[in-house]
Amino acid sequence: MAPLSLSAVESSLQTTWIGRAPLGANELWDSIDSTNTRAKELAAQGAPNGTLILARRQTAGRGRLGRIWESPLDAGVYMTVLLRPGEKSIYEMPLLTIAAGVAAARAIEQVASVRIGLKWVNDLVLDGRKLGGILAESSGTLAPYVVLGMGINLKLETADLPDELRLKVASLHEFAKDEIDPSRLAAAIWSQFEQLWQPLQSGQCQQILGEWRDYSVTIGQKIKATIGEKTLEGLAVDVTDSGALKLIQDDGALIELTAGEIQIRTAGGAYC
Repeated sequence: MAPLSLSAVESSLQTTWIGRAPLGANELWDSIDSTNTRAKELAAQGAPNGTLILARRQTAGRGRLGRIWESPLDAGVYMTVLLRPGEKSIYEMPLLTIAAGVAAARAIEQVASVRIGLKWVNDLVLDGRKLGGILAESSGTLAPYVVLGMGINLKLETADLPDELRLKVASLHEFAKDEIDPSRLAAAIWSQFEQLWQPLQSGQCQQILGEWRDYSVTIGQKIKATIGEKTLEGLAVDVTDSGALKLIQDDGALIELTAGEIQIRTAGGAYC
């Protein structure tokens, strides 16, 4: 597998503004703590909208709920785009993450001929295991920006994983017939995401939500949701126009989740 290449990503992008910042604005790191952390640093320095940060390895990648993990060199593709949405600065973060998931699912199908699943709100799954994740973070300041990060396992060896993760993590090379070019995949993901940006920004998201439902492994499943110290159980029935998850609890009450972590009940009754 050829290593991730910035020039190859830039030349393969089919975009008008993502990755099209002035020469030298995009970055590729052989090793970095977190592409999201670096994107925030660049945002504070005035980096332009659409700047891409990519890495062949992350030593302190961040996930939901503050989780940290290390990614071996060239085992996956790790990347973040810096978004400056202007006056429309407060996004429904679930909806932004949903759009990113649809973009990733489209691109993986295009590049690797593999259909993945999407687990609310930020997981990419394959064969019931986690293939990758998405993390959107907002500045919450008077100079608003959003960093949208994504990590996808391409060729992760199970020997590199802790015992407790070996049956929970998937790698794309297990399912793809041909070797996957990480640069082509990265370019395809951000090209697909840019196509979704205008309807996302204008609030015309029904097609995005419809596609997400088609890829969803969450809707129709019994789930356990953890929000802070609170745990809820019930049936996931749909997502709202803002990307919240609709849950019918066991007592029949309908609630909408805008944040939290979910586990899906398996056929054996366990949650994972």
